[in-house]
Amino acid sequence: MKSLDDLLNLVPSPSAPPAVAPDTDAVARVASAPSDRPAHALLKDIAIEGAEALEHAWRAEYDRLLVAGGGAEDAPSIALCEHIVGVAGTTVREAMFTPDNFHLTASFIADDCAGLRAEWAPQWLRWCPGDDAMGLTRGGEDGFLLRWGKGRGPSGPIRYLPLIAGHKSWLVLSDDATKDAAHELVRTLVLRLACMMSKDVRFSLIAPVSGAQAFPRQELLPSRRFIRAEDLSEILEGIKGDITTTTQKMMGGAGFHQRSREEQKLAGGYEVVCALDMGSSRTTAYNNANIVNMLADIARQGPAVGRYLLAHVDVSADEKHAGIRGNDPNRLPLGLDRLRDCVHIIDLRTLARDGMEADRLPPPPLHVRILQSLGRAAADGAFNVIPRGAWWTHRAAHFVQTPLSDREDGPTVLFGEEPDGQRRTVTAGVLAGQTGSGKSFTLSALILGLAMRYPPEELQFYLVDLKGGTEFNIYRQVPHVRIIATDEALPYVSAMLRTLEEEMDRRNTRLFNDCNDGHGQFKDITAYHKGGQPRGPAPRILLVVDEYQKLFEDTEQAGQAMAVFKNLASRGRSAGIHMLLASQSMRPSGMMQAKDLFNNIALRMAMKLPDATIDAMEEFSREGRRLLRSDVTQPGQILVNSHSGATGSEYQTGYVAVLDGRSAAEREGRDTSKDDVNVRLAPVFAKFAALAATRTDAQKAHWPRLEIIDGKAQPTLSSSFLLCRMRETGVPLDAAALVALAAETADRGGLAPNVLDAQIRPVPLLLGRDTSLYGQACVVLRRADRQNMMAVVKDNRVQCKMLAGVILSLATLSRDVVGSVRILNTALYADNFAKVIADALALAGHAQMPDHWRMSDNPDDADAFVPPSSPEGGTDVLILIGPDRAVDLRLPAATGAFPARQPDSALQKRLKEGPEKGQHTIMLFDTITEAEKVIPRPMIEKGVEWVVYDVMTNDLKKALNLTTLLKRTDMKTQENLTTVYVMGPAQATTRVTLFGE
Repeated sequence: MKSLDDLLNLVPSPSAPPAVAPDTDAVARVASAPSDRPAHALLKDIAIEGAEALEHAWRAEYDRLLVAGGGAEDAPSIALCEHIVGVAGTTVREAMFTPDNFHLTASFIADDCAGLRAEWAPQWLRWCPGDDAMGLTRGGEDGFLLRWGKGRGPSGPIRYLPLIAGHKSWLVLSDDATKDAAHELVRTLVLRLACMMSKDVRFSLIAPVSGAQAFPRQELLPSRRFIRAEDLSEILEGIKGDITTTTQKMMGGAGFHQRSREEQKLAGGYEVVCALDMGSSRTTAYNNANIVNMLADIARQGPAVGRYLLAHVDVSADEKHAGIRGNDPNRLPLGLDRLRDCVHIIDLRTLARDGMEADRLPPPPLHVRILQSLGRAAADGAFNVIPRGAWWTHRAAHFVQTPLSDREDGPTVLFGEEPDGQRRTVTAGVLAGQTGSGKSFTLSALILGLAMRYPPEELQFYLVDLKGGTEFNIYRQVPHVRIIATDEALPYVSAMLRTLEEEMDRRNTRLFNDCNDGHGQFKDITAYHKGGQPRGPAPRILLVVDEYQKLFEDTEQAGQAMAVFKNLASRGRSAGIHMLLASQSMRPSGMMQAKDLFNNIALRMAMKLPDATIDAMEEFSREGRRLLRSDVTQPGQILVNSHSGATGSEYQTGYVAVLDGRSAAEREGRDTSKDDVNVRLAPVFAKFAALAATRTDAQKAHWPRLEIIDGKAQPTLSSSFLLCRMRETGVPLDAAALVALAAETADRGGLAPNVLDAQIRPVPLLLGRDTSLYGQACVVLRRADRQNMMAVVKDNRVQCKMLAGVILSLATLSRDVVGSVRILNTALYADNFAKVIADALALAGHAQMPDHWRMSDNPDDADAFVPPSSPEGGTDVLILIGPDRAVDLRLPAATGAFPARQPDSALQKRLKEGPEKGQHTIMLFDTITEAEKVIPRPMIEKGVEWVVYDVMTNDLKKALNLTTLLKRTDMKTQENLTTVYVMGPAQATTRVTLFGE
């Protein structure tokens, strides 16, 4: 049987001696033969026109076996050879390459399977790309062959074109009668090459006559670019430059085809330039001598370094004028005769004479299935983006990195600094792509790719979605995510950016350089991680802002955002804080000082963009812009550069993965593009949950606590820091407890940076969440002038929510902190407020009104409620709900042009003199007009420090003596029932999301 392996690599011939019955055992062994065998040596010198040599080779082998003797050892080989070359059983033809390699030369069309074993015939219908590339030369092996034609009958000769072993490019010649067949043949050869080398070859497609439709469904090829006529010169110049560069690198060492697959990819890999209609009178694209010369140079010089030309040459025009000019009819047009010695020529004009027909594409449905199978790996990312090995095993000391596609040579993204410091140092990145280009898929591949590799203690995400607030919601299930913010809460986003900036400063100063604890200094996050993070964990942080141009639509906000972005981009590397900005263009309108920012953005990524945008782009070199026009033309394609888009730097192009966590069996037969993202990613999130379940509470102690910042998601009353601390201690909070609470940061449930010094006898009131990370808006009433609060809020429901926070806060404080609370509820909706008060007290553990509290809804009780009721020196809080409805509290009606001066009322005296004695007043009004019925305008300005409002009207602005001009946005009616603004000392204003029920 030692000759059987050789037989398996021979190309079958159409005619032979009469066949005998095949040895079924031998055929079975053929089916199980290994898939990585090299081509047989007999094929080395066989050119495409060498059908006679093939025939001779087969007969010589057959005769050799017969002469060797009919022993049992050689009987299977003889039988197999007879079966292959036999007439009675037709020919096995392509099946000789074994089922594993069957797709290399197997017929695309069902009727071409005649003569094949029945179980092999449907191989194309079940075909899918394998992990190993077929058709590549490795370690000096011979290259595989490529089928290009067959005889008219089912047992006709099959002709093969050396793919790599021949080291030549290819020309397909046609006349008017065979032009369509030539186009079909080029398309078919492209498909066969794609099947043989799906992960290792890129196609550059040129069709100036028919345009992109000349390559139907070409967008499904794993790696291709369609070259427009206007870009032809520039792109061919680039390919020629690649050939020259690679040739220089190969000098003095092993040739391109003798190098490993990885080395070949680093050198640019394989590329096939397919050019249709050269010589045609219907196009002028090839009339430029420079274009033809560049194509000729690629044909001559390219194969040595993996670049091939597959060109169709239309000789019709020259044939028509041959007699007039006396030219040789066999001469190639455009001066291409000089290529005869360095190309394989397929002359379709001789097909009829030779009884041959050009190979053709499979029927459209099968063609699409094959291409979809080819591209599925590149599209679903089931191999590389989703790790094959254990998750959460990477460490982020130096950098974090993830691939964006399944291809080994596909684009990757890195943040940080590679250990050798020679290749990439990335603090910040930018991603641009027009609507529908696939930015969302890119962000998904990046975020989840990183989250699958690095555990939450190594990497955390701050995600800001400014295009509607829904894209990032799915990442709530990722344990690495600390913040998800939306465009519904832009003030919160601005504050969050400032907080992130503060974290960067904290790390670079206190965390890395605190010299007083014996741990020493660390120059950056890498050194700190290597030192064991002695002062607490410092995970890398990645800020992702999608549609970041929204931050530049407001002039004031734009300045703040740009300042933070520039600071993070220039100083974030040492602190391990990185950012990625995504938009429909690199530099959106309204973005001032963009150059200062982009000088510090090393990672630049672009997806499909309009031509005008590409032409005006300054963020990429000429090479980058050329690649955008030629290689990034379809949704899902991306261009990546990690060296600021500099000239001569490395560019990566490829398809971005559409993540799917399901197994191949679960996806089988489904159109995954229509599957909901929750369905596709459910297994990924389940894996996160399973991994989290294996971690101890101590390990998870420093994982991020998710915060949703959208201006609508209300924090619950039960999340009030005051209530949580009271429940921890089991007793109402006294002065010492408040001081301790103010010493803790918000992420630990504290009130810092609020000052709650016991000497000022503070009364903290929590209203909801402020715009800082984890923070809760705290109104601190203290013993000082003007320490009263007024709310001017139109909607009764908003008033109720604000009041609930106030009542709950007071109910958590001990009697030593607040000795008396009185509530006069004369509002139009008194029952609503009464229920809110009762519910808040119940939440704080009071089944009924505490004995030092008093409430009334009788307007006649106003005179009795205004004077303080707490013991001398104690703190007294008066809450007036709708006090304009209490006759005794109203100001006298003014008469005449100038109102007479009236003596201060009891309420005015309380507002003016009470706070320094611990007598604080909280008032709720619907409008400022109602407030001025109770308090004169000067007293509003001089007697109230804290003001809560929903809309800043001109009347309220005048009452508060504000001098800044109002913007139209300030005058808009509040669109939701969750947010108010709190103006405090020095007229500082904070947006607050109120506690919900």
